Amino acid sequence: MLPQESRLTVQWDAEMIQLVAAKPLTCLSSAVVGGGVQHAVRIINRHVDKQYDALDPTKEINEWLAARGIPQEGTVVLLTAADLTLGSEQTAETPTFGLRAWVTAGIGNAARAGQKGPTFREPSFGMPGTINILLLIEGPSLQPRWWAG
Repeated sequence: MLPQESRLTVQWDAEMIQLVAAKPLTCLSSAVVGGGVQHAVRIINRHVDKQYDALDPTKEINEWLAARGIPQEGTVVLLTAADLTLGSEQTAETPTFGLRAWVTAGIGNAARAGQKGPTFREPSFGMPGTINILLLIEGPSLQPRWWAG
């Protein structure tokens, strides 16, 4: 469904899920690096240790990218302590619409909004988990787009 010039390359291992498009796609993201609305050719969902607490996460992420030879420009980086090998990839297509989703979830520290109970600020409860969702949405009236958060 993706036009040939927008095809994706997917690298998925224990360190990261990396999606690379052949040309920039519009991206809306809540990521630390590359967040907001921009044109991106690469989205990375990077595994970090559960105790990750960089004083300057943008600097640390950019150093991590440089050490791997990954360009900073056009790159969006999400962080998760979730086990990436347990993530899921799903695809749904019709003749006029395509949706691909990559999802990881760190739920070892789950809480339900509105319920009384431990909060993320209590030291005994630990740090909050993440649910990262990468979506590629395409259709005849849309240029292919990514949403990541």
